[in-house]
Amino acid sequence: LKSFKLEQNYRSTQNIIEAASQVISNNRQRKDKHVGTANEAGGQIQHVQLADERAEAEMVVSEIKRLASEEARVFGDFAIFYRTNSQSRQFEDVLRREKIPYQVVGGLRFYDRREIKDVLSYIKAVLNPSDSVALKRIINTPARGIGKTTLEAIEDLQLKSGGTYWDAIEQVVAQPVLTSPTTARKVGVFRDLMLRLTGVTQTGFLTDLYHAILDETGYVQELKKEDTEESLARVENLEEFDSLLQEFEEDWFERTPVEEREAKRAELLMLFLEQSTLSSEVDQANSYESSVKLMTLHSSKGLEFPTVFIV
Repeated sequence: LKSFKLEQNYRSTQNIIEAASQVISNNRQRKDKHVGTANEAGGQIQHVQLADERAEAEMVVSEIKRLASEEARVFGDFAIFYRTNSQSRQFEDVLRREKIPYQVVGGLRFYDRREIKDVLSYIKAVLNPSDSVALKRIINTPARGIGKTTLEAIEDLQLKSGGTYWDAIEQVVAQPVLTSPTTARKVGVFRDLMLRLTGVTQTGFLTDLYHAILDETGYVQELKKEDTEESLARVENLEEFDSLLQEFEEDWFERTPVEEREAKRAELLMLFLEQSTLSSEVDQANSYESSVKLMTLHSSKGLEFPTVFIV
């Protein structure tokens, strides 16, 4: 058995090769290898330590703006690499605020991810039971045995009665003969769940409603039971959504006088929904060349950018 060491790098600069070699040399189990390159030394690597992920996002975007202005760069010259897709949210928030076009490579934007759309639909349906789009998305999410036939029956009742989708749900529960006792029971479980969540809005704030949604639906438990790389990544996104809600709520508390908070509780929920709707509808037609790239380090293999932030 003979080993051949591939020790010449043809793409990276000397400074990057040396820094990478210093990092990897700390691994205990590895074949000794001394990588080099005939390329120029290149720019220096800069290391910055910040207080938290929000400060990190603010600094990175500020630096992108500065370099784009002072060195006449296009936004396509910049890339932000992170470990997992759940880390993109902070950067997306700041890039949107600064009106800088961006693209998430190899993944969906934060508000486009399935689990985020699901919990947002729960919040929308709790605040507005007439939102048929939100109700249809969540009535069997997570799965609670409400199949296609039942959904069609509810829609038929809605069309015949001329009422809302929620009215049709109430009809199915109140009059089992319209469908079947089994169907009425399953739909009733969902109806009761939504009523309990509506009650939370009377006594709690935004984060209370979110935690109640996860607890009552067992959404996270279902994902953990799947125990796949994808399902665990979705759990991470839901944890990041929790952080997002806490930040939004803390900001609202700071801006709202103590004596007005109780009266303006509903305003908090509506403000958040307005913001999340705007965030999910941001124009995604920016060209690849003129937008900042966000991706996991794993997705970046083989790609090159003039300026890279590893966060």
